[in-house]
Amino acid sequence: MKNKSSNLEIKLNGNKKIAEFMGGKYISHKFDGAYYKFEHPVKNKLPDNRIVCVPDFNYHTSWDSLMEVWFKLSDTIRSSKSPFASSYGAHEQSFFAGIHEHEISISWQAIVEIIDWYNKNVTNK
Repeated sequence: MKNKSSNLEIKLNGNKKIAEFMGGKYISHKFDGAYYKFEHPVKNKLPDNRIVCVPDFNYHTSWDSLMEVWFKLSDTIRSSKSPFASSYGAHEQSFFAGIHEHEISISWQAIVEIIDWYNKNVTNK
């Protein structure tokens, strides 16, 4: 049971990182847990849904949601003037390996690692 809960925690933490990269602002709600508020409606949610509960993120299960992140991430890194921008290729290869193998978990993990890399090397977070 512990392994299942730790896997869920890994998914939730990774999805939080992705939500923040996608522009979500963290909102803590006293009774219902954590939410992220977005400036624009979130794709694949209700048409006017700008506030999303953390467990409702589907970046780890939806190729549509994950590809939206990939396009923003790759554009952001390529347009940055950071000298580190060319060194994220191994993670990029992992992302495409997940697509090739039809394994969203591989691509999702690569995106989380690229965001960690980006935050450390480009934005210094």
